[in-house]
Amino acid sequence: MNQTLFFAPLLAAVMLSAPAHGQETETETEKGFSGEVRLGFESTTGNTDTQSLAGAVSAKYLRGLWEFSGRISGSGRQDNGVNAEEQYHSELKAKRHYGEKNYLYGQILYDRDRFAGVTRQLYEIVGYGRQIVKTEKQELNLEAGVGVRQTRLLDNTEEDDAVLQFGGDYHWQINDHVSFKQEVTVNNGSDNTYTMLLSTLESALAGNLSMLLSYRVDINSEVPAGSKKTDTKTILALGYKF
Repeated sequence: MNQTLFFAPLLAAVMLSAPAHGQETETETEKGFSGEVRLGFESTTGNTDTQSLAGAVSAKYLRGLWEFSGRISGSGRQDNGVNAEEQYHSELKAKRHYGEKNYLYGQILYDRDRFAGVTRQLYEIVGYGRQIVKTEKQELNLEAGVGVRQTRLLDNTEEDDAVLQFGGDYHWQINDHVSFKQEVTVNNGSDNTYTMLLSTLESALAGNLSMLLSYRVDINSEVPAGSKKTDTKTILALGYKF
């Protein structure tokens, strides 16, 4: 049976179901909509060694026990009218909280890099998360999930497999103006293990404006001959929160 057809109804149930009437308690998340737009300079190493402009948009919506978030980012460069870099990342995630620390989540991830050994990866994941640390200055969440992945390689061959996902995010509010965030995701499948590490240092400037320095590492355990397993991305950007 097609793995995507098996997981699609489960993913849809997690992401689209409305909370039952009367279940909301004092552990509800705060309600509201927020987001951020970023634009900056990017330097990459690995399958592409370029410097280019990069942009990202993220948003979050909180309603009762539910939390919906999305993120889209991309970068590109042309040399003499020819594409030298083209990368996109998008993510859609829904969380359903149970009590103060536990939640279930559904997630769709899409990564595309025309010049990498793995040119495209699409994930559909469902899983469980738990808040491990929550203080005034620090927060740590860990997650584990299962799902399916569709992969396209540089030679245009395609692979479908099931994956186990492990991940987490750590946030440290260093002071009133500076914060640090670390995100880790590992998607382990039979054909390939993909690991993403993202570190971000953010400093508030004035009002809703901030400056960010981020460093991202993408690692694929199996790539076609002639391609590199590791790509890095360093970004210096301005961000505007709304």
